[in-house]
Amino acid sequence: FLFALYRLLPLLRTSLSTNLYKVQLLNVLNITNMQSWLIAPGIEGHPQGKEDVQEEVTMNRQPVLTGALILAAIGGLAYPAHGQLDQPTQLAVEISGLNQPQGQVCLNLFDSGAGFPSNRDQALQTQCLETTADVSLVATFEDLAPGSYAVSVFHDANSDSEFNRNFVGMPTEGFGFSRNPEALTGPPEFGEAVVLVAGAETRIEIELSYF
Repeated sequence: FLFALYRLLPLLRTSLSTNLYKVQLLNVLNITNMQSWLIAPGIEGHPQGKEDVQEEVTMNRQPVLTGALILAAIGGLAYPAHGQLDQPTQLAVEISGLNQPQGQVCLNLFDSGAGFPSNRDQALQTQCLETTADVSLVATFEDLAPGSYAVSVFHDANSDSEFNRNFVGMPTEGFGFSRNPEALTGPPEFGEAVVLVAGAETRIEIELSYF
């Protein structure tokens, strides 16, 4: 059981909120108090006798208190000390699938669906990296508040700072998105590409696609 609980901790770190954890812990503790309130007043007249009922109360409390201790342990592991959630973080994006070392690769970072994925004026941060042979491309977005972000990337092969398309609107340059969603019929929504950025650094990989 403890091993399985340990395996679930990474999921708990990203899926639980501090408020939810507190509510769960308080509910467990309230259940313990409620058991004492319901059973203790009837001890004197209980047919089993005072000692038997007290033993029953103790036995009923044990699994509840054990659950409370487990929740407390999970909370200590899943959440950093107060103030650490406000510390800036960074997102490192590794680019793969480049078909030729020509031009530059441009990235746009968004913290909402406004402008995603192609409006660079509404992006939180933008940057372009020159392509070089036999060198992996890694772009780093620094000084970010912990939260949800999405990244769009395109291979600006002719270095005109534009994402070029043909006369029917199909991309003529490589492109990609965080979480690498399929984009066969059009660009993904913000929610399909969003990633959680927290801790000292979050690292993701985006694979470029070409038509």
